[in-house]
Order: sequence, then C-alpha cells, then structure tokens
Amino acid sequence: MKKAMAFAVLLGLLAGCAGYEVRSSLPDTINKLSVPVFRNVTGQPGLEQDLTQKVAQAFIVDGRLVITDPAQADAQLIGVIQSYEKLPLLRDENQVPVQYKMLMAVDLTFNDLKTQKQLWTTHKMIEVDNFAQGSVTATSRAYDSTNVSTLSEYTTYYVLNKMGMPPEDETTARNRLVDQMTRRVVERTLFGF
Repeated sequence: MKKAMAFAVLLGLLAGCAGYEVRSSLPDTINKLSVPVFRNVTGQPGLEQDLTQKVAQAFIVDGRLVITDPAQADAQLIGVIQSYEKLPLLRDENQVPVQYKMLMAVDLTFNDLKTQKQLWTTHKMIEVDNFAQGSVTATSRAYDSTNVSTLSEYTTYYVLNKMGMPPEDETTARNRLVDQMTRRVVERTLFGF
C-alpha cells in the first residue's frame, strides 16, 4: 500500500513538471535582435566568424527573437572573445601531448536600442597602471580573467588513441567548444544565467 501511494505521489510530481517552461527574462518590448560579428582579441583566426554565425543560427532556431540588422533591431548583443587557450593535459612516456584542454572566455553586452540603454554586461574591467619614463603614470583598462560573470567553456580531446578514446583533431574540438559557448550565450541572453 505504501509503495502504491509513493508511486502515485511520484506520478503527480512528474505530471506537474510536464508543463514547466522556462520563460525569457527579456523585456516584452524586445523582439528583434542584432548580433554584429563578435570581436576577437585572441589571435585565433576565424573564431569570431564561427561563433557569431552559430549564435545567430541558435537564436533563429529558438524563435523567441528575430535576428535582423541594427536599423530594425530592438536590441543588440555585442560579444568579445577574450581568451582561447589550448593546454596539454596528459603526456605519454616521451613527453608528447596525448590530451589537450581547450578553453574559451567570452564577454557580452546587451543594449536596448530603443531606449539607448545598456541592459546588462558581463564585462568587468580593471584599472592597470602603466609606468613609463620615470614617474609618469598612465591608466588603462584591461580584461579581468578573474571575472566570474565572463562566460567560460572548455572541452578536452585526445590526439592519440592511448587511453581507449578516439583521437580528434583541434578543429573538431574547437567546433565542439564553439557549440558549447553558443548555448551559453543564448542562455545568458534569454534567461539571464
């Protein structure tokens, strides 16, 4: 009898979750979005084109926002690819890397084009003192790698089949990393997380 009652309660809970929908955190006035090509400060060629294209496609597939040019858009999503790193994780007995970790960090700024206001940003800039010619001090703003608001993603891949894992090339792993970052960008834009 207790098992039947517990099963009924479980079914009730599951049925309650069936209609659950995550709602967008965007204002109702934002229906059209402009996504200019992300800025790439990493030196990794073509990364900005790949990420921007996949982000725009993801918004189109999602259907909540229409992707358009800035003149017709209600809002604009500006992205900066702040870092892209490939680090060896595992080496074989000859010190040849067999596994890599690939990391990417992206900062976003979301502007309401109708009100000309910034709705949110993940940027957190730090002031850096540059000392030049004696006691002259100039202050500039630099990327803060400790900013927890910055979107970060990573993936790992093997280049040799030493651990029973199929080998991959850097391009395949990079595409996976771009896909992961695309999901993060869309989730941050639509839902705020």
